[in-house]
Amino acid sequence: MNNSTYGYLYFFRTHELTSSNVPIYKVGRSSRENLNLRLSEFTGKSKMSTLLYATYTKNHHALEQNVLQTLRSAKYHHLIENVHGEFFSCPDETAIVHYVKLIVVRWDLDVCRGLPGDSSTIASLKDEIQRLKSANERDMNRWQCLHCSMTFSTNSHWNRHMRLYCKAKKNLLNQNAVLIEKLKEQIQFLTEQNKKEKEKTLALQKKKTTLRTEIEGFLHLLRQF
Repeated sequence: MNNSTYGYLYFFRTHELTSSNVPIYKVGRSSRENLNLRLSEFTGKSKMSTLLYATYTKNHHALEQNVLQTLRSAKYHHLIENVHGEFFSCPDETAIVHYVKLIVVRWDLDVCRGLPGDSSTIASLKDEIQRLKSANERDMNRWQCLHCSMTFSTNSHWNRHMRLYCKAKKNLLNQNAVLIEKLKEQIQFLTEQNKKEKEKTLALQKKKTTLRTEIEGFLHLLRQF
């Protein structure tokens, strides 16, 4: 490369999990032309599982520092938790990817400010920021109770609510339990009725067979006279 300030910023999921089984992600940069070669060099706890985002940009070193500093001081503590250096854990992969993209777009917008004849770029970046903000807000409330429509910022809070605290769910389960018992009673009643009908049908068939036998015997006697 002619200009060493150009390079890649990348963000990937590692093979490691936290003690609470939350995925760990890594932010990094590379000035190599072939990013895959750099990514393939990670081993052990840093080994890449899935590349989630990469962008080729000028001043990639400054961009990496901006992303790292922003993630470390993020307001969204319920979304992003700093583990160590360039590694972060988050229970919501979609949200953290959107957040990294948002940081990059904001950084690009700051770099573009003041550049002559770049109003269209700034406008498109503003649109991208708004789109990512909307997507991030949707992801913030993606954990919604199916019964009472309450929303939660993390899967663990949603799961605990669904298991222990949702009154609407408890009421529904109680109603379903009553309905299930009524259905069982109805099934038992219909089963007994069906059994009785089968017994009546068998008895009728037996009578028909007996009557047919008696008629055949009577006709046989008539033929002897």
